[in-house]
Amino acid sequence: MSTPLLRRLPATLLFLWFQYFASSAACVDSVWLDVQGVQCYGLRNGVITVDTVFGGEYPFYYSIDGQSFSTNKKFDLLWPGAYTFYVRDASGCVKGWAVTVPEPESLEVQLFSNKDTVEEGGTVQLRAVVTPEGTPLTAIEWRPPDLFVRQDSLTQMVSVASATNFAIEIRTKDGCIARDQIRVEVEKTNLYFPNV
Repeated sequence: MSTPLLRRLPATLLFLWFQYFASSAACVDSVWLDVQGVQCYGLRNGVITVDTVFGGEYPFYYSIDGQSFSTNKKFDLLWPGAYTFYVRDASGCVKGWAVTVPEPESLEVQLFSNKDTVEEGGTVQLRAVVTPEGTPLTAIEWRPPDLFVRQDSLTQMVSVASATNFAIEIRTKDGCIARDQIRVEVEKTNLYFPNV
């Protein structure tokens, strides 16, 4: 049975009314995305992948700029930051959602020495401070390597025979790398031999 409203609508308006609600009902409702942040700070390897599209009419077309659409479900080599992810269905209906590709904090290491200058053969304490604090490390490398008995510590006591550039490199499980270096000078000891 027709409703009183529908009985009063002209045929043309009825057609447009049904067309409007049919297209609205067919539009994409939501989308499930898998978002992978960039591996390390400053890199461009974020990924957005379509998992599931809810509602709408197949086939679906995807875009991250609202201009170029394709059936490709994976967008890679993305910089970190904010994007609008668009889905267009077969009826031409387009919807967009805000998506953020995350970025980890910058991995940094700072190398400190308790002395800038030591006497020849003296010892110096080296200390490396990692930021963010508590970051799990998979590798610690000190250079020159032959001056360090063990490599897996962020604090070292080293005997210095000549002016030396000390360096450290750290790595995380994600492959992020940070480096720093410091120079320690050596003060030559002047020996005095009195005349006999």
